[in-house]
Amino acid sequence: MQPRSSSRVRVSALSVALRWLSRREHSHHELEGRLQQSGYTQEEIANVLVQLKSKGWQSDQRFAEGLVRKKAIGLGRNLILAQLQAHHISEEHTKKALELLEQNDCQRAIDWLEKRSCGKGWTPQNQVKWFRALFSRGFQSDDIKQAMRILKERLQESSKQF
Repeated sequence: MQPRSSSRVRVSALSVALRWLSRREHSHHELEGRLQQSGYTQEEIANVLVQLKSKGWQSDQRFAEGLVRKKAIGLGRNLILAQLQAHHISEEHTKKALELLEQNDCQRAIDWLEKRSCGKGWTPQNQVKWFRALFSRGFQSDDIKQAMRILKERLQESSKQF
C-alpha cells in the first residue's frame, strides 16, 4: 500500500460547481462567490459560469422559482423579494418568480394564523404577538390587519353557530 500524498489534487471548477448544483439550485452570484472562496481565478470562474448557463445546468430563473415555492409557505412577499435581491436575481426573473405565488399575502397570513392560533384566545397580547411574528416574516401591515380581521370574524361566526 502506497502512502497517501499530502498534496491535494486540484479539482476543476466545473466539477466542483456541478457537484454543488447536483445537490440544489444555486444562483449565478452564489456560485461565483463559492468558487472564489474555493480559490479559483476569475477567469476560471467566468468560463465555468458561462458553460453552466449555456448548457442549462444553472439558471437564475429556476433558482428564483424554487426559492419562491419554498419560502411562500410562511413568508410574505417583502421577505421573499429581499431574499431574491440578496442573491442578485434580475428584476425580470424576480417578477416571473413572484407570479408563482398562488395566494396573496393576506390569504397566506390567514393560513399562518389558523395554524398557530388554534386553541389560543384572541387576547390583545396574542394579537400583538401574531402581528409581530407575521411582520417579521415579510408580510405588510395592511395584509396582517386584514387577515386578523377576517379570521376573527370567522371565529366569531363559528362560535355563534354552537
